[in-house]
Amino acid sequence: MQNSLYRITAYAYISSLEVSLKNLVITFIGNFDISQHAFLLPQNATQKAIERLEKDIGFKDEILYIKDIIDYFDYGDLLQIISLSKNYINDIIYQEFNKNYVEFEKLIQIRNAVMHSRPISFSDYHFIFEFCINLIENTVNSQEIWYPLVSLKTEIDKDSNYVFSNFTIPDEQQLNFLGHNLPVPDYDETGLIGRDNEEKTLKELCLKQNVSVISVIGEGGIGKTALALKVAYDLLDNPEKPFDSVIWISSKTTKISFTEINDIKDAISSSIDVISHIAHDLSGIETNNLEAGLEEIRCYLNNFKIALFIDNLETILDDNIRKLVQDIGVGSKIIFTSRIGLGAYEHPIKLNGIDEKNASRFLRTLASTRSIKELQYLSEEILINYVRRMNCNPSFIKWFVSCVQAGKRPEEVLQNPDKFLTFCMSNVYQFLNDETKNLTKILLCAKGARELPELQFLTDYNAMKLQNCINLLLTTNMLNQKNKPILGTTKSSYELSELAQKFLSLMYPPTKSFRESITKKLKQLQSSADNYQYADKKMYRGTAIQIRDKKDAIIVRQLNVVMNFIKDREFQKAQKILDELKALSPEYHEIHRVYAYFYQEQENIFEAEESFELATQLAPKSPVTFYWYGRFLLDNGDTEKALEILKKAYSFEKNSPDLKITLIRAYMYQKKFHEANQLINNIDLSNLDDYLRTQFHIVKIQYFYRLGDFYYGNNNLSECLNELENMKRYYEQVPTYNRHRSLIPYMRKSNFILRKLSNKTHSVELKRKASEISNWLELLD
Repeated sequence: MQNSLYRITAYAYISSLEVSLKNLVITFIGNFDISQHAFLLPQNATQKAIERLEKDIGFKDEILYIKDIIDYFDYGDLLQIISLSKNYINDIIYQEFNKNYVEFEKLIQIRNAVMHSRPISFSDYHFIFEFCINLIENTVNSQEIWYPLVSLKTEIDKDSNYVFSNFTIPDEQQLNFLGHNLPVPDYDETGLIGRDNEEKTLKELCLKQNVSVISVIGEGGIGKTALALKVAYDLLDNPEKPFDSVIWISSKTTKISFTEINDIKDAISSSIDVISHIAHDLSGIETNNLEAGLEEIRCYLNNFKIALFIDNLETILDDNIRKLVQDIGVGSKIIFTSRIGLGAYEHPIKLNGIDEKNASRFLRTLASTRSIKELQYLSEEILINYVRRMNCNPSFIKWFVSCVQAGKRPEEVLQNPDKFLTFCMSNVYQFLNDETKNLTKILLCAKGARELPELQFLTDYNAMKLQNCINLLLTTNMLNQKNKPILGTTKSSYELSELAQKFLSLMYPPTKSFRESITKKLKQLQSSADNYQYADKKMYRGTAIQIRDKKDAIIVRQLNVVMNFIKDREFQKAQKILDELKALSPEYHEIHRVYAYFYQEQENIFEAEESFELATQLAPKSPVTFYWYGRFLLDNGDTEKALEILKKAYSFEKNSPDLKITLIRAYMYQKKFHEANQLINNIDLSNLDDYLRTQFHIVKIQYFYRLGDFYYGNNNLSECLNELENMKRYYEQVPTYNRHRSLIPYMRKSNFILRKLSNKTHSVELKRKASEISNWLELLD
C-alpha cells in the first residue's frame, strides 16, 4: 500500500524512538554476557531473539552479549529490559525514562497499528507526534538521550517530505492473524476523526451475545465504511479472538473524483453476487445458485463465529438479503453499512456529521498533509463556516479539499456541490416511491420542522399512507426527527436533512405552481393558528379544546368538527376523524379526552374512563384534563375517585372558580363539609360572570341542604333545622336572575326531611320552625 505522510512520519518517529531505546540499552548493559545477566532480559523474548540471530548468521555462537541480540527484541521487550536494568542505568536517565513509562507503554499498540497497516485514529497520530516532541523539548540532555529523535525532527522541520525518501515501513507479518479480506482504510492520511463514541458502541454490539444483525446507517459520505472498517480491524486484532473469521464484502458501485462520478470496475451490484462472493470467501467454492449459496453461508454462520461486514447495503437490498439475516448462528454477526435501514432484525447505529471542532480539524489536517496553502492557513472561523456548509460530512470535506487542490476556488466548490450530492443521494432517492418523492418536495417547500397533522393537511394523504412515507424517509436518512417535550410527553416533527435539501434543490427543484400551491396551504395553516383564541376561562366550559402551541390548531379544528358530530349523534363520522387524528398525533391528550366524550355520549362508561386515564397520563399536569375526568366520575357516581382527581386538578390550578365549584360538589358528596365550606369562602362572588354566579348559588344551596341532611342522619335535629333555615335565608338573598330553575325542586326535597323531623321531635319550637320552612317551600314558584 502507498503510505500517507502522516503514517510514514509516525513510523519515522517510532523507529527513531526505538533506536534511542536500543542505544540506551547498549550504552549501559550492551557488553554484558547474556549467560551471566539473563535476569536483565525477558526469558521467552530472549530465546526468540537468539533464534532470530542464529537464523540470520547461520550458526550458533557460544558467547553472546546483549548488544548482539538487541536488534531482535520487540519494542515492548525494550521497555521491559530497561525497567529490569534500573540499577545499571544512570539515575538521571532512568528517571527520565520512568516518568514517561505510561506513554512508552501506550505506544506499543499504536506502533503495531502503524507497522501492520491497521487503521489509526487522528488522536493516535497526534499522541505519537506530541509525545516524541515532548521528549525532545522537556528532557534533560535530550540531545544525548534521544539523539535519533532530535535529528529526525530537525530534518522534518526543514522538509516535511524528508521521511518519504529516508523511511520505508517494512511488510512485517504478524503471527496468528485470523483469516480476513479487509481492505486498506482510505482515511490513512488523517486517521479516523470524531467517531470515538460510535466506535465504542459498534464494538460493544459486535461482542454482545444476543445481537446478530447490526447496521451503521447514514447519508452518503458520512463515514459509515470508515467506522465499520476500523471496528473490523479491531475485532481481527482482539487478543481474545472473539471470531473465527472476519469477512468484508463491498457492494459500492461508484466512486467520485472532483470532476465526475465513475463506476467501479467489476463492482458487486446485486444481492445474488453478494451471496456468491460471501459463500466463496467462506468456503472457497464458486456457486451461482442462490439457494446453494445461502445454505453454504448459513452453514458457516451456524458452525463458526463469523463477523460478516457488508458495505453499501442500499445498492443490493432486496428479499435475498432479508433471507440471509433471518437465520444466523449464535456468535456470528452480520454488520451492514447502508444509506437505507434494513427495517426488522437489526440494531441500528445512526451516523450524523462529525462535530464542528473535529470537522474543522479534519479539513485543516487534509490541507496540511497535501500542502494546500489556500486552506491550511485559514482562520478557525472560516474553516468552521466551511464545514458547516458541508454538514460536517467527512467525504464532502475530502471532496472539497480535492477540488481546491485541483485548482478550484473554495467558494466556487461550495456553491456548486451537485456532483457530490448526486454521488451521495441518487441511489437513495431512486429507492423512494412516488408518494414519498412528492412528500420530499412538500417538505422542501414547507421549510422547517413539520408535525404529522400539518403534513397530512399539506399532502392530503391518509394517516397510514403518510406514516409509511415518513418511515421510508427515516430509513433513508433523508429525514430528521425532532422530539419536543410538552405536557409530560413529546411532540414529534420532521424535517429534511440538510444534505437532502441541497440535493433536491439542485436536482429535483419543485415547479413554480407546486411551490405556490404549498404556500397557499401554509397560509391556511397560519390563519388557523392565528384565529384560534386560547382563553383560560372557557377551558372549563362546554367543548373548549386545550391547545399546546400554534401547531395544534389544525387538530383542534378537526376536534371541533368531531364535537359537533357527537352532539348530532353522528358517531360513525366522529370516530373516523378521531381514529385518523390519533394516528397522526397519538401523544395529544385532547384527542383522547374527546374520545372519552365520544364514548360517554354512547354510555360506554368503561371505554370513556380508559380514554380519560390515557389523557391524564399524556398530560399529567394539566388541570383542565383532570377537571373533566373528575366531572365525568362525579356524574357517574364514583365520588371517591372523583374527589381524588379533582383535588389533583386543584393542586395545579387554584384560581379557577369552575374547578373550585366542582370540587365543592365532590367534597359534599363525600360529606367533607368543612373542606367544602373553606372553598366556598375562598370564592369571590364579585369576580364571577353570570354563569358562574348562578353555579355558585346552586352549589351553596346544595351545601346547606346536604349539611342539614347530614345532621338529621346523625340525629342532630336542631342543627339540621339551622342549616335548612340558612338555605331559606340564602335563597331569598339571591338575585332573581341568578335563581336557577333547578333550585326550587331541589330545595323542595327538604320537605321529606322536615316531615320526618316533625314526627320525630317532641319539641314544640322545632316543630314550629319545621312547619314554617315547609310552608315557605310550598309557596315557591
